Amino acid sequence: KQWYQRRVRDRGAGMIGWDNARSGFNDTPINHPLFQRVSTASKELEEGFNFSEADMLQYQALKKGESWKWQELVDLFSGAADSEQLTEFCNALHNTEIKLLFKHCNSIVNNIPNS
Repeated sequence: KQWYQRRVRDRGAGMIGWDNARSGFNDTPINHPLFQRVSTASKELEEGFNFSEADMLQYQALKKGESWKWQELVDLFSGAADSEQLTEFCNALHNTEIKLLFKHCNSIVNNIPNS
C-alpha cells in the first residue's frame, strides 16, 4: 500500500483513498435523492447480516439517523477494515450504491421517470 501511495503522490495525482472520497462527496448536495435510496437499501441489507454486538454499535453510531449522509457512508466504509462482517456488509452496500447511482444517471440521460 505504501509504495502505491508514494507512486500516486509522486505523479501529482492528488488525494488518495478515503480523503479522495471525502473530497469528491463534498460537492454532492446533502439532499441528493440517492442518499434516501441507499438508506433504504442498507435497511434491507441489514436483515441479511449477522452483526456482532460491537459491529452493530459501530454501524448505528455512524449512521446517526434515518437517511445516510455522505460523511457517514465514507466513515462507515473507511472504518470497516477491522471487521470481516462490516467489510462484507460495506461491500454489499457499496455495490448497491453503485447500481443505484447508475440507475439514477440512466433515468436522467434517458428521461425515464421514477427510476
